[in-house]
Amino acid sequence: MRRLKTKGRKQNAQKKRRTLKLRARKETQKYTNVNCCMCDRKVKKEGTLIPRKCLSKHGEKAAHRICQACWFNPVSGFALESGKHECPGCRKKLSLTKYPYVKPVMIDLVSE
Repeated sequence: MRRLKTKGRKQNAQKKRRTLKLRARKETQKYTNVNCCMCDRKVKKEGTLIPRKCLSKHGEKAAHRICQACWFNPVSGFALESGKHECPGCRKKLSLTKYPYVKPVMIDLVSE
């Protein structure tokens, strides 16, 4: 009887660890994917560009982002010379990009 109880405890601990890992993975994916303010598609943060006016107004972490497909679109792209270069996210009054607060870590470099 004892062995069955310990086996169940180990399985429960493994399930808990698995669910914690999945939650952590979902949290990181939540902040690596952002919405394009022109086409409203979810794209990876690394594949996006920020309009200059929005960057100077809100900073890199909160500025609206545009995917490369919308930025360089030859018909209705953001980078066309004839188009307006105002941020489309600010024009549409969309919410800013949100990132989690990372608590700074203090490291003691002085050892006695």
